[in-house]
Amino acid sequence: MEMKYPHVRTIPLKCAPSQAPCPTCGKLGKRKDVLHRQVRTIAYKQVVCLDITYGEYRARCDCCTAFRITPPGVEPRALYDNKVRDAVLDRILDDGMSIEQVLRSMHRDFLLDLSDGFVSDCLYQGSGSSTCRTIAVGSWAASAGRCALTSFTWGPPLLLATDPLQYLPVAFALVGSNDQG
Repeated sequence: MEMKYPHVRTIPLKCAPSQAPCPTCGKLGKRKDVLHRQVRTIAYKQVVCLDITYGEYRARCDCCTAFRITPPGVEPRALYDNKVRDAVLDRILDDGMSIEQVLRSMHRDFLLDLSDGFVSDCLYQGSGSSTCRTIAVGSWAASAGRCALTSFTWGPPLLLATDPLQYLPVAFALVGSNDQG
């Protein structure tokens, strides 16, 4: 039986102007080099890579000697863009999936082979983000609500607050220890 490999679609993305602001102070720096890298993004049943052309800049301030810029939605040195991270968080918080279910779902839907560590990093980054900490406000705010405390083998427990009537996640936080028996 012959193995079928999926077609890799590449989307070029250029982010290398001749001058760019320093990320710390905003003073313009001059481009000294043009670099390339590939970052995976998501598309249903496809392998899609962003082919990013970005610049390295010589700083004209005392904040740093050089800096690099990245396009919006792509973190520095990241292998995946923020759409992948958001999809992982959506599956955990909106769909109530476990890590194993998330890994299978991301492989099935987007042909991504993610690691347990990447999923935990998404949770850590999502718990510090103000946009992800509070998902929705429903009857949970009016009533006392109910909280489910789940312990994961890879790290700290996840405290998940849900709407008691519709079972919708309202908020989540990673806590230091599980105080439940």
